[in-house]
Amino acid sequence: MALDGEDWKDVRDTELVHRVKTKFREELLTELIGPRYCDTREIGVKEVVERLIDYCVDVTRQGREWMEGHCDMALPGDYVTYPGKMDHTSVVCLKISGTFDR
Repeated sequence: MALDGEDWKDVRDTELVHRVKTKFREELLTELIGPRYCDTREIGVKEVVERLIDYCVDVTRQGREWMEGHCDMALPGDYVTYPGKMDHTSVVCLKISGTFDR
């Protein structure tokens, strides 16, 4: 999926933007908690939460370190150097068991 802009706001096809972002999220979640890392054991909800939080901490590390050294300044808008959303991270993970009839 090719995008025709330098920034998300430059892409006029909002449906394409939605599809690209969704594909990225799905691939990232598969990488973080998918079968490749689970071997043959079932991954627990605690481990899912820990992996997601660890990822968020790692992604925002550069921005947090910059902010610690520049308390009186706003974080630069360079999302390549300072990726991630800096306000908060919440993770809710549920394990649903049982069978479902369709």
